[in-house]
Amino acid sequence: MIERALYVGRQAVPDGDDVAGYQRIYFGEEFCENLLPSTIELQQAVEQTRSLSCGFSLLTPPLSTCCWDTAISLIEHCASLLPAFEVICNDWGLLHYLCSFPPQHSERSHQHSKEPHKHPAVPVAGRLLWQQRRSPGLQTFIASTNTATASCFKRGGLATREAADFLVRHGCTRVELDNLAQGLEDDFSNWPVQGSLYHPYLVVTMTRLCPFVAAASETGETFFVTACSRECAGNVLWLKHPAMETDLILTSNAILMENTTLPAGVTERGFDRLVIMQDVPR
Repeated sequence: MIERALYVGRQAVPDGDDVAGYQRIYFGEEFCENLLPSTIELQQAVEQTRSLSCGFSLLTPPLSTCCWDTAISLIEHCASLLPAFEVICNDWGLLHYLCSFPPQHSERSHQHSKEPHKHPAVPVAGRLLWQQRRSPGLQTFIASTNTATASCFKRGGLATREAADFLVRHGCTRVELDNLAQGLEDDFSNWPVQGSLYHPYLVVTMTRLCPFVAAASETGETFFVTACSRECAGNVLWLKHPAMETDLILTSNAILMENTTLPAGVTERGFDRLVIMQDVPR
């Protein structure tokens, strides 16, 4: 049976019928380090998740040195609230940091293990780390090329047994992937890791520059964030052009696209979790 996780991002964790059928909550910020939640927001999300008897996964973005301490503080605060939880790492440095603790592998193993445990955070390799090929125009390109070449664009750049073994040796047994529009051929069924699949929004690209800062400035000349006022909060831009095969979605510093078609046989290929994004992160 595949686990269903509800992606709420920075929004409040819902209750009642809105979470019926979900076993896990994804809360936090996946793309922009300046949008990491406060400790109060995190505590409220944890308390609501606990009341729902769901598992909890803390989303974290790529990090620079200026926001590293903020992310670590959130993780440590979460550790004071929960006996076990996941940290979705989209930064290799953070993944390395969490993997430096004694391996825990999963929340279930922690709950049933008699071994001493020093940290409740379970590291997960986020979808920005698997090096998938993302572009709204790849479907047309793949249709005109040979099968071997097309296959390269349907697998992650780290889709090797060696990469999976490396992650497991360092205490990470879950990797997360986007549901690529051109098709998905990653297969973890014979590998020592499990896969999570995001649906229906996938990441096309992201940047450390901020178009919302430029739009809000008087001159409109700078994309660099010197003092973030969260101008992007609650705003989403839909990018349309006749030359593009699909619409693009700009949210904070990331561009997403929608793919409503799930690939067949995901459970047989080692994917045991579906991360449902009911709306675009805001």
